[in-house]
Formats: sequence, structure tokens, C-alpha cells
Amino acid sequence: MQVLPVIDLFDGQVVRAVAGERWRYRAISSPLTATAEPLAVTRALLDLGSFPALYIADLDAITQGGSDRHRAILAAICAEASRHAVRELWLDAGPANWLQLLADQAREYGIDVVTVVGAESLADGDSLRTLGYLPGAASWVFSIDYRAGEFLGPTGLDACAAQWPSRVIVMELSAVGVGGGPALACLDRLVALAHSAGRTDIAFFAGGGVRDAADLRTLAHHGASGALIASALHDGHLSATTLREFAPQ
Repeated sequence: MQVLPVIDLFDGQVVRAVAGERWRYRAISSPLTATAEPLAVTRALLDLGSFPALYIADLDAITQGGSDRHRAILAAICAEASRHAVRELWLDAGPANWLQLLADQAREYGIDVVTVVGAESLADGDSLRTLGYLPGAASWVFSIDYRAGEFLGPTGLDACAAQWPSRVIVMELSAVGVGGGPALACLDRLVALAHSAGRTDIAFFAGGGVRDAADLRTLAHHGASGALIASALHDGHLSATTLREFAPQ
């Protein structure tokens, strides 16, 4: 099980996500750090253990047409992540057109920026193929977004396993930050769809609801390769000691 710490950026600071209801997001308050300043939060999270990647949702870019407000902050986060031996930054920045510029900067620190394509950001009728995303590729991640079990993207994309990359996030927004447990039914359905399509190459990552190490073990039993986690790290339910069980080998 790979654990990917999550940072949600909004208006220049890190916010705590709650059930995908962005109007409720407030600057994060965490025992790990006295501030919501992005570099301080990044450092505090990465000090907890060894992580293969860091996941960031740039909410300004997602909700404001690709805003580049956080680009300098993201470059600084890449530098900090490199000092912690992180090798990838998974970034959901919606329709941002500056990702290549950031990727070039990140490469100087030995960080690969991996584009996260969120289903909720796609327009009706969009196809992953026509948008130029190659099936099976490791260069991007598809986030299959749900709210209370309802798919938020173009009709059919959550069932078209042939178009998916080699890494897929099963994101249940209603489970984020509320401590209700991961969306196992959605995960089971997507794993089954992939296997039915002959896609045994896909690594699934759970987004939303992970409370503790028991949830991580349960997700592994259901076919997940990893999980995106924020609240359980900030609240201490996944401590540095516990995370050693899931550290990269």
C-alpha cells in the first residue's frame, strides 16, 4: 500500500477538505504545524515518513479556469519534496495551461509532475482519447470522481476501462474529511470492470475516507495499491510509527 499525502491549495494556503463542499473549506488547523502556509504544511507531512509521491489539488486552478496563482508555490513545494526523497508530484490543476513550465522547473529538483485528470473537470462529451491521453500510460492519472456514488464526469468514462491509464484514483468526494471510511463499493466495481476488460495493469488509489491503518489493510484486500490521505495524517490516526508499515521498500 502506497500512502500519498494530500495538500489542497486555495487562496495561497492549505485548506482542510470536507465532503467535497468547497465553500466549507477553511485554512487547515493541524497539530503537525502552527500555520496553513503551504511549505510548512508540506514539510510537516513529509517529515512523517517516506512517501513515493505527493498529491496536490490546486483548487484555484480547478475552479478559476486554470489560474496560475500557485505556480511559484508549487515549484517551491517540489524543491521541498526533493529534500524528502519524494520523486513525483501528482497535480490536479484543472484546465491549467502552465503545467509544462512547472514540470520543467520540477525536473531540476528530480521531481516528475504527473498530471491528474479529474473527471469532474471534463465537459460532457469529452473523451480521454480525443483529449490526447494515452490508454495505459504512466504519465498521467485519471481521477474517477463520485459524490455519494454518483459519477461526476462525462457519461460512460467511469465504465470505459480501455481508455484508463495505468494509475486510477477512485475519488469519493462525499467521504473526504468526514471519517466515514473509504468507498469500497466503488473500488470493487472499478476493479471488476478493469479485470473484465483485461486491464490487469491498473493500480487503483483510494481517495476519501481513510481513517487508519485498518482501512489501508482493507483497501489492499479489495485490490487498491494505495490511498490519498490528509485528515488521518493531520489528526494523528496515521502516525509516523504506523506509516512505517506502509513505507516504500
